[in-house]
Amino acid sequence: MIFGFLCIWLSTIFTVAEGFFFHDFFNLLEHSFYFLSSILFLVSLKKEILVSNH
Repeated sequence: MIFGFLCIWLSTIFTVAEGFFFHDFFNLLEHSFYFLSSILFLVSLKKEILVSNH
């Protein structure tokens, strides 16, 4: 779960950075990290559901 929040935090940093330099590169990083954060949150929730069922 912590890594999901870290990815969102990094995405906001990349959003600001893309306004200053390397627009395409930081835009790709921003959206990649948003995607990665959603995957990490999904895995985290699935783990919680599986652990709580046993």
